Amino acid sequence: MLPTKNRLDLARQFRHFKNSPHVIESPYFRMVYRAASSEPKFGFVVTSKTGGAIQRNRARRLMREMVRLRLDQLPPIEAVFIGRRRLTEAHLEEVLASFDKALSKISLSR
Repeated sequence: MLPTKNRLDLARQFRHFKNSPHVIESPYFRMVYRAASSEPKFGFVVTSKTGGAIQRNRARRLMREMVRLRLDQLPPIEAVFIGRRRLTEAHLEEVLASFDKALSKISLSR
């Protein structure tokens, strides 16, 4: 589980990302991010189109775990991950490889 200081919890925090120009697409998730002033913070969203509660919870757990494993390598960003349908059938290694590729694309310039 992610430490509390690294979580976006409130709905109003998620709304800030609606019109963010920084988006990275992956086969397993969509990452919408912006620069942060201090600690990196993350939120996770999985829609009901992904499947039932079991599939949605598994997708959220996979995304949280990929961020937790790479937390020390992340720049100071705030990001929301939106899970895709393929995430429910993926293995952690595949998701980590996709996340590593996404990390290499992060650009905080305006």
